[in-house]
Amino acid sequence: MYVCMAYGVLLWEIFSYALLPYPGMSNSEVMVYVHQGKRLSLPEGCPNSIFKVMENCWNLLPEFRPTFEEIVKELKYLNKEFYRNTENEEITKIHIEDKNICLYENEKPQ
Repeated sequence: MYVCMAYGVLLWEIFSYALLPYPGMSNSEVMVYVHQGKRLSLPEGCPNSIFKVMENCWNLLPEFRPTFEEIVKELKYLNKEFYRNTENEEITKIHIEDKNICLYENEKPQ
């Protein structure tokens, strides 16, 4: 039930460059925080489209959370859009192939 929510947190950790989520909170405090409808904020530099994937993973109602198949499909789509919009920029990019996600600097993997 909470695997999808945890995956959203993993994405947050990736796009925050490994910041600790919910700093200073115990596990029980995090549970109360989440059940109150509170969520992690947009990591600096994270595309809004990726943050939307995170937010979908964090839906309080499990039936409205995406499946992993839907998440992979969305991330692949966003990946294509990202490359289309940043062809010549030297920035950290995402490469999604099968079910693996890789971050890399400056050039697309061969």
